Amino acid sequence: MEFKLLAESESERIISHFESRYSVPREFFSEKSFLRNKNFVWLCDSSCLELLESKWEKNSIGLLFLLDEKAFKPTTSGIRFLGNKISANVLELNEEEARQFLFARKFLVEKQRLEKIDSTGYIAVKFRGFVLGSAWAEKEKLSIHPNVSRTKVQDFFEKPRTN
Repeated sequence: MEFKLLAESESERIISHFESRYSVPREFFSEKSFLRNKNFVWLCDSSCLELLESKWEKNSIGLLFLLDEKAFKPTTSGIRFLGNKISANVLELNEEEARQFLFARKFLVEKQRLEKIDSTGYIAVKFRGFVLGSAWAEKEKLSIHPNVSRTKVQDFFEKPRTN
């Protein structure tokens, strides 16, 4: 895979998006860089940048952060990494909804619960304060973005989680 360091203008577009969409403080990204391979964007720190110069074949550098298509689609790892830095466009799920989400099943959410969502787009989804992943929210429907690891689903319901 070939990775390219994003230009400052492209990095700014990503930072501005996460600042405006999720209220992630701009400072959070101050010591980080973005790399691109096709439509995939990785988040990394200075130690990862040294790997760019390496002659070794690279499959991944840093954290796979988002898919850059029509809209920025955060990966589960990316949205979880932001964790409690996210304070806008968040939906807290009850236990039944969390189960539906973790098994990537679509479900409806009452319109009043989506009133805090700014606009149609990806939102952060939490259960008991822990970011589970992201979902596409539109009007009174919440369409599940099925990118959640299901290997330890039961742990989310039995153990307290922290970001």
